[in-house]
Amino acid sequence: MASSQASLLLQKQLKDLCKNPVDGFSAGLVDETNIFEWSVTIIGPPDTLYEGGFFNAIMSFPSNYPNSPPSVKFTSEIWHPNVYPDGRVCISILHPPGEDPNGYELASERWTPVHTVESIVLSIISMLSSPNDESPANVEAAGSQPPSSQPTAGLPPKEKKKRNANTASLEPPASQFGSQPPSSQRNVELPLKGRANGSQPQATQPPSQPDSQPIREANTHDTCSRKEKGKGASTSHEAH
Repeated sequence: MASSQASLLLQKQLKDLCKNPVDGFSAGLVDETNIFEWSVTIIGPPDTLYEGGFFNAIMSFPSNYPNSPPSVKFTSEIWHPNVYPDGRVCISILHPPGEDPNGYELASERWTPVHTVESIVLSIISMLSSPNDESPANVEAAGSQPPSSQPTAGLPPKEKKKRNANTASLEPPASQFGSQPPSSQRNVELPLKGRANGSQPQATQPPSQPDSQPIREANTHDTCSRKEKGKGASTSHEAH
């Protein structure tokens, strides 16, 4: 019964996103026969290290959704303090509902059944714009730029340009940033901000001004490996 209700709700949310696209990301099903696994492509927010990049992720929903949150894992390489090295996203909105047993988060900052795919992805976009360095999932990424020893294939175009200042070609590999959403994403492909006539964005000359309205900020708060600093916990804005 719960699985059936979750399936109907996810079908509705997919239909709503198709009818009312949201700037900043596209979404669809990995497999048209499985409503519980979505493929999401997020555009790097303007004026950030990730500007101009396309970041692919898999969103997996439990059978009792929306009573429990989905999990989100980037399949594109990404250097971010709130993303584990294996790509798993760690933000409050994806934490189980209820009180935080460690006392760092308010229940209102964690998952509630009112959240949707849209609010989840907007929270992740906000996370890219405003990382939480105080409780990082990736300690090495907290408060630092990607190390110079790290291959540039996993970096967004803006950072890649810095690393390859003397290189003629700055075009990212097809499997990385600038790639199209997966071909299996057939159910619905929402308009992607920054794409013109189906072409890929150029990494060499990011536009000085976005060609559409700025991505709406959603609020994030992460407590994966919070440093002990008393009872105070950094609180981000809450996604609505």
